[in-house]
Amino acid sequence: MRGRVLHLGWGLGVLLACGGDARTTLLPPPGVSAGAAGAAGVAGRSGAGGAAPAPTDAGVDGAPASGGGAGGLTDASRVDEPDGSTDPGGPILVSIDPESIVIFDLPITSTRFAAAGFDAATGICASIIWDYSNNDLEIARHCDDFGTYPDFHYVLVREPPESCDNLQGFWDYSGLEPASVSGCFDPAAGSVNVQLEVFTVPTFYRIIMNNEP
Repeated sequence: MRGRVLHLGWGLGVLLACGGDARTTLLPPPGVSAGAAGAAGVAGRSGAGGAAPAPTDAGVDGAPASGGGAGGLTDASRVDEPDGSTDPGGPILVSIDPESIVIFDLPITSTRFAAAGFDAATGICASIIWDYSNNDLEIARHCDDFGTYPDFHYVLVREPPESCDNLQGFWDYSGLEPASVSGCFDPAAGSVNVQLEVFTVPTFYRIIMNNEP
């Protein structure tokens, strides 16, 4: 033991004699910032450019969930934190042009309907998908009850340079889970009037989609 102490003292003396100094590096505790962690928790079901998707019911439909996604739109609302993480900041408003909205049923084995549209101001398109059959729901109008049923609705988002040309093909088996939502959807009548907020790291969207008079 004494030999080890002498050896350590000799090494420290050599270091100081050579102009070195002993430094202690304090490492921060593991984890991420509150802003990034909150966004990741909400967006845990989404794809491209954000958090990795978790399947909604791939076992029911027999297909893997690949998720929708957000591309590379740069927005001043994204704030770099001192620890290098990114806080989502204020929401990007996505106001869907009513004339662009299409409502369609998904060509899969479960009964799901989507309302998709495009915002020319931002170049962003969004698709909101409601899963009727896996919640044992009849095809009917629903208002302000979307959160009552598990995974009833989820959202896909595309930013430039991703293409929004084929909105009727803009669907997937899973997507982003909205943080809040209000409004109505009626696939039989082909109408939607919904406002929702959704996160995908590091972006926060407020989407307004309304084709009702």
